[in-house]
Amino acid sequence: LAFGRRQALLIIYALFGISGGLGLYLAYLTDLVVLAAGGICFLFGVFYTYGPLPISRMPLGEVISGFFYGVMIPFILMYINTPKGTFLTYRLSWETVSLSVQVVPVLTLLLFAVIPFAVTANIMLANNICDVKKDVAVRRHTLPYYIGKKALPLFAGLYYMAYLATILMVIFKILSPLSLLSIFTIIPVQKNIRIFWKKQEKSTTFNISIINFILIMGGNILAIFLSVILDRIL
Repeated sequence: LAFGRRQALLIIYALFGISGGLGLYLAYLTDLVVLAAGGICFLFGVFYTYGPLPISRMPLGEVISGFFYGVMIPFILMYINTPKGTFLTYRLSWETVSLSVQVVPVLTLLLFAVIPFAVTANIMLANNICDVKKDVAVRRHTLPYYIGKKALPLFAGLYYMAYLATILMVIFKILSPLSLLSIFTIIPVQKNIRIFWKKQEKSTTFNISIINFILIMGGNILAIFLSVILDRIL
């Protein structure tokens, strides 16, 4: 289906209204932390492509997308589904505002978030690498414009960082040793890295970043799921 600009704008407003309403309802069921975190996500989501200087035209796209998909969304998910005070507690009154952060759970969350951060950032990075020449023509200066050929080692390094995070989580007993099975996905991921290293083209090799996302995230989810099932059986 093809929509005109007016129809597309109406659809955007409708989806924004629905998601905003559901977000407010979720905040009503929980607390102000979810409202604040969700509000920040909405704010950056809007200004990612809106305004005289959207984030997508700056060398921050990879970091911003990776942070909000890889850190903020997992934080909201875990905050809602863990006992109150697991990550932080707060007190709010007309006279004082106090915030207490539980360091170890937050550090655990940040380590866990490395994986979705890395694979999400790489989708944006691959997109910008493929479009760097076209982007410059329309005055869109993304990260690959500034770092040049170093973008490819960064692309590979982010994937390796995701695997390192898995190993560290097993070492620190955050995840079961069974989660190390997900590391075997590095075989097809490494093959895809080599393909992208040789050719960066939107129509043929950009989808490698999406395939790697599915491989790494899917492998981790499956390994964690199996470890939970085996732990309950044994």
